[in-house]
Amino acid sequence: MMTNIDEVFRSLKERFCPELTDGWFSTIHFIFTDDGEWTFDVNSGELQITQGLTGEPLSVVKTDVNTFDRVFSGELPLEIPMMADRFDVDNLVEIFKLQTIFKKRR
Repeated sequence: MMTNIDEVFRSLKERFCPELTDGWFSTIHFIFTDDGEWTFDVNSGELQITQGLTGEPLSVVKTDVNTFDRVFSGELPLEIPMMADRFDVDNLVEIFKLQTIFKKRR
């Protein structure tokens, strides 16, 4: 389990499958309760992760780094932290799509 945001994002980039984003354009804002605000931009084959909130998001997520890491590594089903109010999201469709573009961590 990783809790350092740099390690988490490095792992995401290593597991990113660009072929799964063909034709998908999305901006998602992540507000980490323990490590700032970040923007994920998916642009048909590319993923940009930048610090700060930029652009018009299709979804906004509020969570902590550990929960984010566990959800996006495949360790924890999204529904569990959502029911415990540890993963707040306003557009589930975008988050479900985002989950599919990363290989599961081994």
